[in-house]
Amino acid sequence: MPEKRPPAARPTISIPTGPIELSPTAQALVDRVSAEWSLSPPAAALLRLIGENLTRAELCDAVLAREGLVVPDAKGASKVHPLALLARDHRNAASASLQRLMSNLE
Repeated sequence: MPEKRPPAARPTISIPTGPIELSPTAQALVDRVSAEWSLSPPAAALLRLIGENLTRAELCDAVLAREGLVVPDAKGASKVHPLALLARDHRNAASASLQRLMSNLE
């Protein structure tokens, strides 16, 4: 029976899980919305989460720019980089939250 080879070492990536410093793009959005609307504390917290999701998506994009959208799986076949899916999820969360925030402000 052939010996199993251990999977190739993957680089470690640091994606923050708690509150994070917003990227310049996300901070500009938060500042613009905050300046144009008088937000309740829950709405301000939702806006902050929107900024964090956009920042996390940008962090994923930076890694994807270096590593590419396709990576080998454990068997050597090509698959979509997991961070591509994570970036999509963060953008979807930001978009849905922004729609909810804006519908509450109108």
